[in-house]
Amino acid sequence: MTFTNAVARALTNASDRLLRIEQKPPIRFFSAYEEKVLEAVIDRLIPQDVPLLEKRIDLVPVIDDRLYKNALNGFRYEDMLSDRDAYCEGLRAIEEMSRRRFNTRFVDLSGSSQELILNSLRDNEPDPAHEVWKRILVHRFWNMLVRDCADACYARMPRRIFQGHTARLGER
Repeated sequence: MTFTNAVARALTNASDRLLRIEQKPPIRFFSAYEEKVLEAVIDRLIPQDVPLLEKRIDLVPVIDDRLYKNALNGFRYEDMLSDRDAYCEGLRAIEEMSRRRFNTRFVDLSGSSQELILNSLRDNEPDPAHEVWKRILVHRFWNMLVRDCADACYARMPRRIFQGHTARLGER
């Protein structure tokens, strides 16, 4: 490969990465409100107000795309609804929990109130209890949600943020 070809390839790869971050893919699986609820959940799980980030990285489209394509995350629990159904039911339950506990929509809650609901899911003790968590095992939904958020973060995060950290993985 010539130097010119190598430079052109590097620029193309950098351009592709930048487009991946800059462009917001269409939301094809979630409803407009489900998208807002999931975005609020993600904002609590992966805060993006850190100095390394110059601007917000939208993670919902990555999860939306996986569900739209009905792609598995490598496996599926036999006693769990499909990922698509689990997300729809889980987001609906989060919304209803918010309305029962705080008498308002989840997206309109303060961050600390949102965290009370999410922490109850994380702790496998939904508060207030909701019937959907009998059909979807809350700990499995929580694990899928957190795993999808982490995967989406790594898929959309600018590579330069991780460059300094990956070199230190082998250090002790």
